[in-house]
Amino acid sequence: MVQIRKKFERALIRMLKEMNVQELRETADFALFLKTRSRIDPTQAYFWTKRWQTMEQRVQQDKMRGRVLGDGTVHSLLQALKG
Repeated sequence: MVQIRKKFERALIRMLKEMNVQELRETADFALFLKTRSRIDPTQAYFWTKRWQTMEQRVQQDKMRGRVLGDGTVHSLLQALKG
């Protein structure tokens, strides 16, 4: 078992050395995902994707700039649209 582990480690190090910066970032992101996935409800995993977090940041910017209708509830949105 130890011998297999050492071979795996050497192969992994070789692969990492051959990767460019973008590939290393993606690999690190994936490793972090694997480490934390047991703590995240699978039905909520979409929320932690880079794409969703980018959209969340844009929403926060829109809120700070006053570019939203209502207070975040469907009822207030409908009231604002009826306005």
